Amino acid sequence: MGMRFRFSLICLVMAAFFLLGMGKLDQTEKPGEIPVPDQEVSVIITDIEGLTLNLTQFSINGQTYLNGKLGAGRVALPFGQIRIIVLSSETKGIIARVELVDRTQMNLHLEKGLMAYGRIKVGTYQILLDQLKKIEIQGITERKRGKDRI
Repeated sequence: MGMRFRFSLICLVMAAFFLLGMGKLDQTEKPGEIPVPDQEVSVIITDIEGLTLNLTQFSINGQTYLNGKLGAGRVALPFGQIRIIVLSSETKGIIARVELVDRTQMNLHLEKGLMAYGRIKVGTYQILLDQLKKIEIQGITERKRGKDRI
């Protein structure tokens, strides 16, 4: 074996280790584990295929607020101020048409890659936000910390 062949083989093996080890580091590794926020948020979601689900313990990236770009600035809207979020995916991100509890509306620009988490009757649920069409906030209560995992 020539020196060039050995060097190429070593580089190929090292590249394979790095590439195979790469994945979504921000995703929950164990099924059944989801972020548990301080508030108990109940929602009805509709995905892009038309499936409608009732979720409890709902959060977006573990948070109970919607964080997005409003004009040249950023805004964080607590779920308690939101009635409905209608989502549409675009190449540069996600447009969220938000209807507040006082019936006013605003459009936020969200980044892609945000994950929605929650619990359904049969287990935990997670979906990329750009795979959702609508989120309807049903209710919010403060959560007592303690039971974080199933």
